[in-house]
Amino acid sequence: MQEQVVILPGIPGQPGADFGLEGGVHPYPESTTDFVKLLHARGLVVEFRDPREARAEVGFKAMEIWLPALLSLLSNFLAIVLWELLDEYTRKYRDDTSTTDNVLHVTWEIELPDGTHSTFNAHGLGSEVRESFAGFVQAAGLPAPSTEALGSGDGGATTNDHAGAGANEDVAENDAPEPDHDVDDSD
Repeated sequence: MQEQVVILPGIPGQPGADFGLEGGVHPYPESTTDFVKLLHARGLVVEFRDPREARAEVGFKAMEIWLPALLSLLSNFLAIVLWELLDEYTRKYRDDTSTTDNVLHVTWEIELPDGTHSTFNAHGLGSEVRESFAGFVQAAGLPAPSTEALGSGDGGATTNDHAGAGANEDVAENDAPEPDHDVDDSD
């Protein structure tokens, strides 16, 4: 049985914002199409909560990356896939000489192995988001993805709802820039 991920509407860090969209159309980050393709390439089944005509990709003029919200059952395999994608987006768009991570914005609804639900909500430097996700995975009772395999960040938790632990920290909370609107016409 293949693992499944559902892509949810909304922009991480912008709960309830409609960005001027009307008629039942919901915002999705402009990174959604590429992110879904990367999930497919790793063997995951991906579905959208909304039909195509009810989705619009929203982009920001910023050197930050908003990843799409998702809902999935946490497994070892999914943890490794999401870890790898966080690593990839941490370094995306920077040249080989840059040592600065991208700022990432992530909100993922996760069903934990014990059947409870938790939210991984992180905003900050990619290496910090990645390390925080490793802590989230460990708090859920699964082995954390290896920091040695992909390189370790500087630490700095950026999550809330660590498997019910109640942490509520944000490393870098930024005022969101005004969005650009692009209609998503592909899956």
